[in-house]
Amino acid sequence: MPNLQALYDQAIQGYSLDFLYTSYDMTTATSLERGFSFCGRGQSRMVYRRKNVVIKFPRGFSGLEDNICEAYAYHKYRKQSNYNGEFFAPCKLLSNGCLMMNFVSKMDFKDMPRWTFYIDSSQCGMFNGRVVAYDGAHSLIYLKDDALRWAGII
Repeated sequence: MPNLQALYDQAIQGYSLDFLYTSYDMTTATSLERGFSFCGRGQSRMVYRRKNVVIKFPRGFSGLEDNICEAYAYHKYRKQSNYNGEFFAPCKLLSNGCLMMNFVSKMDFKDMPRWTFYIDSSQCGMFNGRVVAYDGAHSLIYLKDDALRWAGII
């Protein structure tokens, strides 16, 4: 696997990062044999789940930046909220640019606190008795430069 800087350089030039999930053979029945199930596909990432863990595979530049920003937000705030009262799901940036995150149970929109309205599509849920964002990259643009520095990109 290439290092994070090489992946970023490749992605910023417009190259696809689809090889990440194909290299894990996540597009075939092998993923099911390993206990992974397909969770969904967003604009920039593919998501698979196994038990209480999800893996977010970046599909290009935006997905890689999203993974870096979400990992940095959790690293920075951990069990505290940011300035807007937002909490983030526990996660870790892997050396190949994928994001490993604890699975978060979805909630009814009516039960969500006000801060979740600032998260893209209120993609939040319950983890260990706390409401956390599980896909908050679009609300983390203010952390982008710090996140890229933290990841060793700039």
